Amino acid sequence: MKILFLKDAHRAHRFIFAAAPPIIFAVIAALQSMPVTAAKNSDTTVLSLALGDVQKRSKAGGNFNKAATGTIFYEGDRLRTGLASRAELKLADGSVLRLFEKSEVVVRTARFKNSQRQRFSAKLTLGRLWAAVIGAVGNKKGTGAFEISTPNAVCGVRGTRFNTEIDNNGTTTVKVYNGRVLISNRPIYARSGATKNNRVQVPGPQEVSRKQWEEMVADAMQQVTIAANGKMSAPQAFTASGDDWESWNEARDRDSGFKE
Repeated sequence: MKILFLKDAHRAHRFIFAAAPPIIFAVIAALQSMPVTAAKNSDTTVLSLALGDVQKRSKAGGNFNKAATGTIFYEGDRLRTGLASRAELKLADGSVLRLFEKSEVVVRTARFKNSQRQRFSAKLTLGRLWAAVIGAVGNKKGTGAFEISTPNAVCGVRGTRFNTEIDNNGTTTVKVYNGRVLISNRPIYARSGATKNNRVQVPGPQEVSRKQWEEMVADAMQQVTIAANGKMSAPQAFTASGDDWESWNEARDRDSGFKE
């Protein structure tokens, strides 16, 4: 059987991605998951899946260039997906980040030693990101800090699976599928002199205390929204939508045997 998508991807991928059922993503993912270039050591962040228009820009700057499966990402590098495209980064400890179409993320800190996470952080600047994070409980690889930030929020986790999305109005929505996520509105940390032991004044009449922002913890099947001005909602229960993006990620996690 011939797969025309692979033969003429540069012209046909948009049509196929727009019309294909989820099983097509699974078939293409399996074919493209085979590494093109092997990482030289076990402590690198590698592009483990590239579907459609996937590009990288190095910390040094310049233009975005096509990124193939097996491409290594260093601190400061950016990953971007185009229309009808998806990408997956695999971290040294086994955690993964996945980008939806028309999304962009920058790897800010990636510190690993002997495949054990010391600290990892990334910033989502556009679109949707799914994170499946190896946890600390019963797993020495997941002992270090793990953070995903947006222009107006910071999500700190240990072991969990969650989705972060920025809409066109600048609102960040964090949905937690497993585990717990501590979420803070970025203006708290952005103010000069602000620490976890020091209260700060944020825009508006109320002062945000250490107790208040530590209580912004979302458990499994809860979501928190952070408006562009930093205003946060209390955690609220949500029901899995079962949309293509959610189902695809659930299947990827299940097929890879991911465990928090």
